[in-house]
Amino acid sequence: MMWNGCINKPLTGVIFDKDGTLLEVEQFWRAVYQYAISAFLEADAEQVVKIYDNIGIKEKGLVRDSLAVMGSVKEIWLAIKASMDVPIKPLACFEAKVKDGVHRYISLVSLMSPIVPELLNTLKNQGVYLALITTDSRSNTEYMLKAFELYHHFDYIGCGDDPLSPKPAIDHGLAFVDKFQLLTHEMLMVGDSVYDAMFAERLNMGFKEIRSTDDLEKLYG
Repeated sequence: MMWNGCINKPLTGVIFDKDGTLLEVEQFWRAVYQYAISAFLEADAEQVVKIYDNIGIKEKGLVRDSLAVMGSVKEIWLAIKASMDVPIKPLACFEAKVKDGVHRYISLVSLMSPIVPELLNTLKNQGVYLALITTDSRSNTEYMLKAFELYHHFDYIGCGDDPLSPKPAIDHGLAFVDKFQLLTHEMLMVGDSVYDAMFAERLNMGFKEIRSTDDLEKLYG
């Protein structure tokens, strides 16, 4: 694949973010976190509003580059903990509520574009190695990718609760590079957040920011 945004030579590897890049999830994550926080905490309305402000939940969506958009479940839990004046339940309890919410509200998720499966399939057929690196948990990630029949396209999947440090740390990127003996200057990171941009810069690879369906479809064109 040739990509003329940052790279003027064939790509050998492409790393995709999941949420906001391959999948449209804004209303989904808003519903999931509202459900999980309500089920996890006994908090009054004022405390809930404070939590929502801290993690980036607004009335009709999410704040761009907020924790609710690009943070891991652990980061959300830590933000909730910081918002409360009393001890809260362990991370595992919150993870369970989020997982329940993911299954409950999966119908709110859609592909960012109908061309996503074809884009991934074309890259694979051209011999490009594909990775999916996200701050979301492995359980949620695998469930969502399988729900949209995207899981099988990826040669490497890195998640926020794996032993390796999550984005914007580059551990998963290095693991992908090492596994397939790739050169980072022949690779592209496709994502929608500050974490993704930082990740690409630290690995010395091209970065394509996705802000709309059109941005994603231009990759294919």
